[in-house]
Amino acid sequence: MGKNLSAAYASISQYPRVQSALRTVFAAIFGTSLATNWRMVRPILLANYKHGRWRFSFTLGLLAGSAAFYMVCKPPVAILYILGGLLGAAVYWRTAKERDEGE
Repeated sequence: MGKNLSAAYASISQYPRVQSALRTVFAAIFGTSLATNWRMVRPILLANYKHGRWRFSFTLGLLAGSAAFYMVCKPPVAILYILGGLLGAAVYWRTAKERDEGE
């Protein structure tokens, strides 16, 4: 079945109307993806904003750094999850430790 779909796509993908339709579909998928990601990221940003400037700045840096690292190095997404999780855990551990020492 996969070969049939590939063959069908190869035979029709050269037509301008098909290319235009695919660009439209890809734009819709991209927009939906952005909206879904914003729904997931917004609560994280708001929670970190409430915890102080340092944690909020770190969160923004982690988001931007992950995007830049992915665009430049193209690592597997699992590597981004692991590195982001480790960095995030270290920061949250540090801020919790500072908060506990301050009490």
